Parts: sequence; structure tokens; C-alpha cells
Amino acid sequence: MGALQYVWRYRWLYALALPAVAAVIVFNYLPIYGITLAFRDFDAALGPFRSPWSKPLFYNFWFLQDSEFWYVLRNTVRISVVKFVFSWPAPIVLALLLNEVRRPGFKRVVQTISYLPHFISWVILAGITYRVLGFEADSPINLVRGLFGQPPAALMGEVSFFLPLVVITAIFKEVGWGTIIYLAAMSTINPELYEQGEIDGAGRLRQAWNITLPGLTPIIAILLVLQIPAILQAGLDQIYNLANDLTRRVAYITDIYVIRIGLMQGRYSFATAVGLIYSVVGLALTLIANRVSKGSVGHGIF
Repeated sequence: MGALQYVWRYRWLYALALPAVAAVIVFNYLPIYGITLAFRDFDAALGPFRSPWSKPLFYNFWFLQDSEFWYVLRNTVRISVVKFVFSWPAPIVLALLLNEVRRPGFKRVVQTISYLPHFISWVILAGITYRVLGFEADSPINLVRGLFGQPPAALMGEVSFFLPLVVITAIFKEVGWGTIIYLAAMSTINPELYEQGEIDGAGRLRQAWNITLPGLTPIIAILLVLQIPAILQAGLDQIYNLANDLTRRVAYITDIYVIRIGLMQGRYSFATAVGLIYSVVGLALTLIANRVSKGSVGHGIF
């Protein structure tokens, strides 16, 4: 059966997919032409398609020589790497612990409680955080400190506390949601392997290490590759809402840098140039991570 005959035979199934294909083309492929704005001298009166080309062509990439850009890039990478180191294994650990729970009711309760923060916006979660760790003397953290004879503390304004706060809130918000995929992958592991492990005298910890973790290797490798490009993105929603005037120096990341210089000042070509560089570097990191993953564990996204 030829390709055209195959398509005609299943034409109604392809017709059902047409709206989704059209949406992908309109929202994902057509906007790609907007990348040319990085090489144009944007004029709002002419629009992005008729604005003249920059002279020189790479004029909008001047930020690569800006010391402020490299400062915010260092901030971004520092926050992203620390978040990644602590946040990435957290769902795996929680999934392993939940997998050992033998009471279904208790397991469902824990899963539900751990999932809920994912559905809370960073605006609301930041507000709760400010209330709990706020500057006021009657905030919960300062009331607890008062019980131990400690003076009130302005934790939200301490520069040294900002990075741990980012890590803790990131784990709190997403750790439960991240366990869904790992628990689903655990359900595909052959139960006979655990029975054989028990016969060989392997305890629960040894079974988790020698059976469960190897069974999760493919999904861990794929998710790891997909998360590597996020090193260039510290999380605008989280950082912007948790930062304040006292911590602004350490919370100054590239996304805020683009908003301040690129968007608030109306320099859209500059913002596009920064986004283009990030996209290219993110693609390169994905390809490198995928090659390393396939070479080391034999699994990757392609």
C-alpha cells in the first residue's frame, strides 16, 4: 500500500488531527519568523516585518559585551544549578518512599497532599511565604523564635537566605507533581523481580537500589536530558515574586534583565536577540546531554 493510499484509507483519522496540526503550525512554527527581529532595527510604526535590517547586522547582540549581562547570567546559572542539584532527585526519593508504603489509604493521602502545591500559583505561594517568614513581629517564624528567647528576624530580607528559600519553595511546590511519572514507571517493573530478590535475601533497601532504580533508569535519563536546558532559566515567576528590594541584587536574573532593558524600554530587538542566544545554547545543551545520556546509560530522547 502506497503512502497516498494509506492516507486516503485513514483520511478521517487524519482529519481529526488537522485542528491540532494547524494549532502547532500557527503557534509554534509561524512565530519562528519573528527571530529575524534580532537582526532588525525595530520601528513600531513599520512593524516587525518591515523594519529595516540592523547595520551592522549583529548590532542587537551588543549585550554579550555588557558586564551587567554576565553578572545576571552568573546569578541565573548559580540559582539554576543549586535548584537542579536539590530539586531533581527530590521526586525520585519521594516516589521510592511512596512505593514502599503498604497502606493504600495513607499512600493516597500523602500523594494528594504532595500534589496540591503544584496547583498554587507562585503569586499566592510567595504571599504565604512572606506571611510565614515575614518581617513582622507576629509572623509565625518570629513567634516561634520568641518562644526560644530569640529576637525577631527578617529572613525574607537576608541575602544569604534567598537561595535556600528558592530551593525549599521549589521542592515544596513541585516534588509531589514530579513523582507521578516515576510512580507510573515503577508500576511497569516486573513483580517477579522483587519476588526473586526476596528469595535471594535482599531487603527493602537492597531491592529499591538493585531493582527499582535500574527500572527507572530510562525515564530518569529522559527527564534529565529535558531539564538540562532549564539551567539557563532560574524561574521568572518564582524569583520575581520572592524577591524584594533587599534581595534584588542576588535575585537579578536574565529574565528580569530582558524585561527591564528589552521590554520596559521598548527595545524588542534586543529582547529577541537575548532569546535567540538562549535558544541556541539550550539546543546545544540538549544535544550534548542526550549524547552523554545515550553513551552512558543507553537511553535518550532521540
